[in-house]
Amino acid sequence: MTYLGIVINKSCLFKAHIAEAARKADRVGATLARLMPNVGGPREARRCLLASVVQSVLSWAPTLDFTNGNVKLLNRTQRRVLLRKIWAYRTVSEAATKVLAGIPLADLLARERETEYRRRRSITNVVTGAVPAYPTVAQ
Repeated sequence: MTYLGIVINKSCLFKAHIAEAARKADRVGATLARLMPNVGGPREARRCLLASVVQSVLSWAPTLDFTNGNVKLLNRTQRRVLLRKIWAYRTVSEAATKVLAGIPLADLLARERETEYRRRRSITNVVTGAVPAYPTVAQ
């Protein structure tokens, strides 16, 4: 079942939603890969823009359910597009693609966004005097 763009299953885990977000990012990445051959193709600035499109699609994966399988799924999807960004072959390791592209792991980006959201939310609650609906992240 899909509600407001989020895939919800009976167990109320977000594994199905994360898999769907990764699948969608794969489709977007494959479409953009046709524009970015490993030899030649667009310049670096355009490759960065196309890679950021896939990063945006991956950002729809929720940060609540980061098990090892979900993290691997997100990072695998991110690696495919970064290989095109850095003009590398598929034999380059995952860590090397992230370092050469200058982009952190997908799960770390998502956790950073969550932490920043909770930090801003707690500041807003202090200013307005509202009680937070969930425990805030300790700084």
